Amino acid sequence: MNRRLMNNRLMKKASLLPTLILVTLLLPATSAWSACADSRLDPDNKPVLSDCLKAAKQGDPAAQVTLGSIYFNGEGTLLNYKEALSWYQKAAEQGSAHAMFNIGA
Repeated sequence: MNRRLMNNRLMKKASLLPTLILVTLLLPATSAWSACADSRLDPDNKPVLSDCLKAAKQGDPAAQVTLGSIYFNGEGTLLNYKEALSWYQKAAEQGSAHAMFNIGA
């Protein structure tokens, strides 16, 4: 196989790596072990505000992100961007990439 063709194949594979990393970081997979389920993962399992609030206050970063999203989108409560940002910041301080992304967005 000629060198140019090999280089093209390597470049195509290498260009997928940043995309895969980004997609992995943006998936809200952390809620799989959270006491507060994320309704975006399972539409039939709507997060209950009180369950999310309890878990978030106990320091669960996935619950904090979900609670932030609940306030940001007004799911079962009034829209409250200030409260959403507060919960996103608490989760981001614990290293949640999902929270960091939401703050940046």
